[in-house]
Amino acid sequence: MCHSRFFLAPPLALLLFLSACGGGGGGAGNSGEPSLASVRTLAYQVNHCRETAAAYSGQQTLQIRQGNSDPVSVDAATLTVMQEPPVLPGVCRLYGMSRLGFVAALAGGIQRLGVSPDGSAVVFEKTNRFSILGYPPLPPDEEGFFVVQADGSGLRQLGPASRESITRFAFGASYPNGFEIGYDPTPLSFSADGQTIVFSDRGPGPAGEDAAQVMTLDLETGTRRQVTRLPQAPPADPPDPLRRDVDSVRFLTDGRIWFVTFAYGAAGGIFTVKPDGSDLTQFQEPIVQPGSVIDPNFEITSGQAWAWREDLPGGASEIFLSDPLGDDLQLTDFGRRDTNRGTIDIDGQRVYFLASADPLGHNPFENCQIFSIGVLGNDLQQLTEFSQGGNSTLGCGPGGGTAGGGGPLPGCISREPRQEPTNRALVFASSCDPLVGDNPNGEQVFAMYPDGTGLQQLTDARGFTTEADGTVDVELPGPFASTAVRR
Repeated sequence: MCHSRFFLAPPLALLLFLSACGGGGGGAGNSGEPSLASVRTLAYQVNHCRETAAAYSGQQTLQIRQGNSDPVSVDAATLTVMQEPPVLPGVCRLYGMSRLGFVAALAGGIQRLGVSPDGSAVVFEKTNRFSILGYPPLPPDEEGFFVVQADGSGLRQLGPASRESITRFAFGASYPNGFEIGYDPTPLSFSADGQTIVFSDRGPGPAGEDAAQVMTLDLETGTRRQVTRLPQAPPADPPDPLRRDVDSVRFLTDGRIWFVTFAYGAAGGIFTVKPDGSDLTQFQEPIVQPGSVIDPNFEITSGQAWAWREDLPGGASEIFLSDPLGDDLQLTDFGRRDTNRGTIDIDGQRVYFLASADPLGHNPFENCQIFSIGVLGNDLQQLTEFSQGGNSTLGCGPGGGTAGGGGPLPGCISREPRQEPTNRALVFASSCDPLVGDNPNGEQVFAMYPDGTGLQQLTDARGFTTEADGTVDVELPGPFASTAVRR
């Protein structure tokens, strides 16, 4: 059954005509029973905070898991803090109720995190310079970029930390919970050969002004290179405290670097550049309907179609597909504002995305689910049937499952799936409890096959609990990175 509409599609339809329809396959063991999905290498920070009226304590530990082996801890990445009394009383409770592990980046410690394409190495950035909790500065030998082998050995410091924060935080009555968090979805990206990383930092612009830039770092030599000479971005109009002047920096499959910047106008733009700084090119965005807005959280890949989200007039968000010729195909028509984050299957046959809609009658509580659809808008499938706490209040919206100081809202959310190249498993974070009892009050990282089988919980954080004396204890994973990719 097709749940989409088409426009400007003839070349795109011709390009994709030979793509197969139908869902991706699962995995099976020797017995014929489906095996559990896994990821080659997963790196994630475990965040533990404990708070009483008199004191706050926090600990962050980086763990690396290879396949189905037990995770190993990287001692050099561990950060422990004690505050008496707490600098921001109630922050541990707020973090637990958010059920969003990556929010820990606001506190300090691990910031950028990435896994090499072959899964052999993990790069992490550790710094407290942007901590909203007032964590003390780290000594030079404990702050900066580091690389470590996936088995926890061979730790090396690569250089100083970035001067550009990957997070933003703002209070406001217009936000669902009274606050909102901005977070770079791709703060660190590896080149295809695994030898170089790219990220945002600050450096001199064309007139010598300090501005957000694109930087690369060679893992073998530690050589750092400023790729761009972008001018200081003009202020947002209207003001946007969550905006990052350079965002979503990543390597493309052809070796170019793709990024979003507001340096050349308050509306922002998408650019590509070669690693040597040459051939800076503004990417021609798709033509959208009057009054609509493109969410720049997508990726183009050389010679391939690519998926993106468009915010349409009236508030609905839908998933679109574009081909290298610039033609667009609308894949969804749910009419909801939280349909989000498309990623194309490694085989180029399907698009995976998040939605709280119920087009097939399998999501009556309107929780945030993972769907897939063929690249011609055919064969829509709902891959998850996650449900928790009754009818969802926020769907796939930001901060889903939270209610500020008033307790958790009904429902749960999942976050953007990525795909493991070796076994095609989808890897994603979720605050849902699909295995019943393994994640009743937190967020975990999961893996499953493209047909929804083989679901496995890859992390085992304790979540959010309150003891009889009022002590708040929270343990959540995040940020995380893996060999799974987003296309």
